[in-house]
Amino acid sequence: MKLSQPEQVFQDFATDCSGCRLCAGGCSLLEKSPFTPAEIAKRLLADDLSPELIGAVQRCSLCGLCGQLCPHGLNPAELMQTARIHLVACGQIDISDYQLMLVDTPDHFFRLYRDTWGINYRDLEKQRCPTLFFPGCSLSSYAPELTRAACNWLVEQDYSVGMSSDCCGLPLLNIGLVKRAEAHLELLQDELSARRVEQVVTSCPNCFYFLREHLVGVQVSSLYQLMSAVGTRIAGQPRLSVHDSCPDRYSGEIGWSLRTLLPEGALVELPNHGSKTRCCGAGGMASLIDYHAAEERTNQRREEIVAASATTCVSACMACVKRLGGGCMESASRNVNHILELVFERPLVRSDIDRRLELMWQGEDGERNMQRLNAKVDALSDIPPGGSNRGAA
Repeated sequence: MKLSQPEQVFQDFATDCSGCRLCAGGCSLLEKSPFTPAEIAKRLLADDLSPELIGAVQRCSLCGLCGQLCPHGLNPAELMQTARIHLVACGQIDISDYQLMLVDTPDHFFRLYRDTWGINYRDLEKQRCPTLFFPGCSLSSYAPELTRAACNWLVEQDYSVGMSSDCCGLPLLNIGLVKRAEAHLELLQDELSARRVEQVVTSCPNCFYFLREHLVGVQVSSLYQLMSAVGTRIAGQPRLSVHDSCPDRYSGEIGWSLRTLLPEGALVELPNHGSKTRCCGAGGMASLIDYHAAEERTNQRREEIVAASATTCVSACMACVKRLGGGCMESASRNVNHILELVFERPLVRSDIDRRLELMWQGEDGERNMQRLNAKVDALSDIPPGGSNRGAA
């Protein structure tokens, strides 16, 4: 994993950021923050680590919209990501704040959810397969019916397919645990080699870009690119908008593929789309640190979806769909769907997902899940400040 040295990144921002605050135009965090990116960088260089500074770094969604607005070509999301790595290394970030998303452990949130509700894909996990379907944590947890339908679609297209319900490891990097992210990727690379995988097909945009950047000797494809290539089209939807996920803002590859799946003339663009898309609120692990700030971003995006007056807003990211399709805005909740719901004509029942999320923390299941989480917290307390022992945490 090739990352710039923290000191160099901080120095670049301290020198090149003019403090114009144009980057704050699309970011409530930067808009309300007393710090410009230059000031954050200078404080990090001076080791002036106030709670306010650390909080600002942790509340960033790492969405990258700020970089699209910078007249100097800087991307403050890179500064925030690098700052997290630095703060973790010097023991200034409490890793237990992120215990639910330590995806290299047996007791992360999605594993607990799937274990609680008996969701598994053992019948699809072939020992050897040229093509591996990699749906990502959210889709494989919240939408097993769509996950299996996607896998079956690949079989129908004559791919020799197996499946993995593993995580790509990006959450670890977002937290700042770069060494653990590297170790997780190495294990994944070894698994692909053992299973003789030649192509990984993703449905999650985060997985697509992260794995394409870091996997070696394996072709990484998006499911929606493959669907577009064979002329797949959704039927019976007169007005559709698209919520582009944050990692797609730089190349737009997935967003382009999604739009080709829509009926001709059905597209109604959101005010902020493509490179200017807004975060759903789930990005960068920020909701684990400041739920209310993350919910503010979510509501801002929901308002755009409602204002577009499309019958449905579709997204390739199940985490975005879950985030934007929940909450109190019923008009938006009814209108946000995963693209595969429409492709396979298999609508998800949102109330069932919400009920399962609630019940997994109640009764015997809740007691068992809390015991597993508490055991993880105890293990985390034994790690030295800034440590990242994969086995212990």
